[in-house]
Amino acid sequence: MTVKGPAHAAGVIGAAVVGAMVVGLAIPPAERFPDSLLLAFHTFFVGALVDQEDVDLPDEHDPDWLTKAEPGDVIFVSRGHVTWGQWSHVAVVVRAPDDAIWVEPGTLAVLDASIHDGMYLSPLETYAEWPRVVIRRASDDPEVRWRIAEAALTHRDRMFTGVARNGAPYTNCTTSAISALESVGIRPELTGWRTPDEFFRSRVWLE
Repeated sequence: MTVKGPAHAAGVIGAAVVGAMVVGLAIPPAERFPDSLLLAFHTFFVGALVDQEDVDLPDEHDPDWLTKAEPGDVIFVSRGHVTWGQWSHVAVVVRAPDDAIWVEPGTLAVLDASIHDGMYLSPLETYAEWPRVVIRRASDDPEVRWRIAEAALTHRDRMFTGVARNGAPYTNCTTSAISALESVGIRPELTGWRTPDEFFRSRVWLE
């Protein structure tokens, strides 16, 4: 009797968990990353399991972005819908300093990010084959753009953390780019999760 009670309770709890998972998977991820913590986890984890191949790429793409890029610009790249939106990643364009190790010093590069390598520099051409790439520029002033690029360079070698909650002390591709803009007084004024999609929709970009 003492064994049957806990075993029955465990079976009921297990069935409830499986049922919750089935119901959760039946609800598609949000098209925009939600502000609710619970819904955000649902969108991220369920989105990782649900096939997203039928979701279109972003409409925007600039085939000439490589020739237009200048230090201080922010590039948005996408290979298709990911769990946090249409845009997969953002990167600030910089001029590689003399101590750069993975890119040629003096050439255009981007402040890149990964869980394994943290924040690092990679060649601008890294995204040449991506199907969607656009450049966003927050200032016409070359001096301001240079300061944005210099601010982005200070994020090299920081630890990458995937969390992008607004106001949290974490570093990733989006928060580094936002910080670089804020260093020159340009504030995207984002709320909720600092995802590439939300950053893309900011009003700070020039037309």
